[in-house]
Amino acid sequence: MMIDLKKKVIIITGGSGFLGSRIVKTISNNNGIPIIIDKKYVKDSSIKCEFFKTDITKLKEVRN
Repeated sequence: MMIDLKKKVIIITGGSGFLGSRIVKTISNNNGIPIIIDKKYVKDSSIKCEFFKTDITKLKEVRN
């Protein structure tokens, strides 16, 4: 199923994990702009995305 996400910005917390990375790839493949928020980043050159290193369980990191 093809969903047109052109110019849609979608934030994915935990986007570096197994399931999250598949979601990021699907968004990217459907012309969306995935934003990953996670504690770690696994580089995948086939996925065009933005990454912000943040631990969402720590309020100080989320505010910055």
